[in-house]
Amino acid sequence: MKVFGKKLREAAAQLGLSSADVAHRAQLSERRYGHYVQDNREPDLATLIRIAKVLNTTPNDLLGFGEGSEKPSRHSLLFDRLRAAAQVLSEGELETVLVLADGLAARHKKRKAK
Repeated sequence: MKVFGKKLREAAAQLGLSSADVAHRAQLSERRYGHYVQDNREPDLATLIRIAKVLNTTPNDLLGFGEGSEKPSRHSLLFDRLRAAAQVLSEGELETVLVLADGLAARHKKRKAK
């Protein structure tokens, strides 16, 4: 399953996550996750699903069965990074991020109205 490790590295890089970040968020040891990244081992289904959720992708994409022909837009990649980061924030931290995002959206809306 040589494609799996490559897909893990690519998905993490798109989100700006290190292997340690992904392992922590998927509730895995860094060593165990490292085996998957290096194609030394394959995860069980439950672990594969947890990893896919952390990387904001699907098991099919990680296994090389996804469409994969279209390169995601920069906006889409940034949105995916934001979603991945939000998964580890506390409720208070998430509210702070939402206040900031709402403020930026309102500013953008005012600029478009002019």
